[in-house]
Amino acid sequence: MNEPVPIRVFLVDDEPTALESLRVVFEGDPAWTPSSYSNGAEALEAMANEPCDVVISDTRMASMDGAALLGHVRDIHPEVARILVASEQDQVNGMRSLAVAHQMLSKHGDPSAVRSAARRTCDLRQRLLSPALREMLGRIDALPSPPTTVLELNRVLSSPEASVDQVGRIVVRDPAMTAKLLQMVNSAFFGLSHQITDVKEAVVLLGIGTVRNLSAAVEVFRSFERSSPTIVAAIEELHGHSLAVAHLARELVTKQSESFDAFVAALLHDVGLLALAANMPDEYLRLQVRTMTDQLPITVVEREIVGTPHADLGAHLLSLWGLPFGVVEAVARHHDARMIEHRTMDVTHAVYVAQS
Repeated sequence: MNEPVPIRVFLVDDEPTALESLRVVFEGDPAWTPSSYSNGAEALEAMANEPCDVVISDTRMASMDGAALLGHVRDIHPEVARILVASEQDQVNGMRSLAVAHQMLSKHGDPSAVRSAARRTCDLRQRLLSPALREMLGRIDALPSPPTTVLELNRVLSSPEASVDQVGRIVVRDPAMTAKLLQMVNSAFFGLSHQITDVKEAVVLLGIGTVRNLSAAVEVFRSFERSSPTIVAAIEELHGHSLAVAHLARELVTKQSESFDAFVAALLHDVGLLALAANMPDEYLRLQVRTMTDQLPITVVEREIVGTPHADLGAHLLSLWGLPFGVVEAVARHHDARMIEHRTMDVTHAVYVAQS
């Protein structure tokens, strides 16, 4: 039996003490091969000549900050997992980082959490690049592409000058999006103290990232509504279930700051089934019949009929649309999150429990 290949992790920080503390987390564990770099340029040069699975960078560095480094990694080495470690204040103000980092972690948190996050990030990247998923994608004519509104919101989110006004102007140009977004924000599931009638107010209350994620969720469903009667029926069937799961997941998460991501992830957790219904309607109907008549878990039946979990297909679609790592991971793992070590009820585990 072959030994597992160690995960190659590049650690980047211009503070020697902090870099050494980060290195200690991975040294001595045969599952990891850590390499240390004191600036982004060194790390990029090494990455051009050596294999790398995950890069973990400090946010604040003199010559090239962490967001800039991970932006280069995303563009040049998109297969590499990207993690930022940041102070609490940088996490609050780090809108630009959300567009380039798969995860952002506290610089002063539990060091073992960094290793756990790196493992989970690499596992998800490997899952979304699996041969089984690639084979399924080859049988699908096309997944819906993100519309202009979502692309513009993603672009704004990647800018350090992102503002409430910019986001508001983008959303209101699409009246249907605006109506659905405000309808969702004002639903009982959000429990806001008063009625929101303006997109800008929604952005102020919920944050730029949350409004982008909710807008993407609205558009994902809307993109499938243009398909066949089969998909329209599937949307109607899944929508009520997804809203109920979203409400529960939002209540379950330990951190209040993750509640909106939990809501969006739960709302979209079965989007892979919609993609199947739209692109492989015969297989989708067989899947539904077999699941009901044989009383088997869907995860068992779908491997036989379509070859890979709908969860992976949904996660792949959402990653293409630029949804954050926490949402994508929760969608990918909504049937098997119990296999991930965790100490708190994070987004992924909240969605898993809510839909179980």
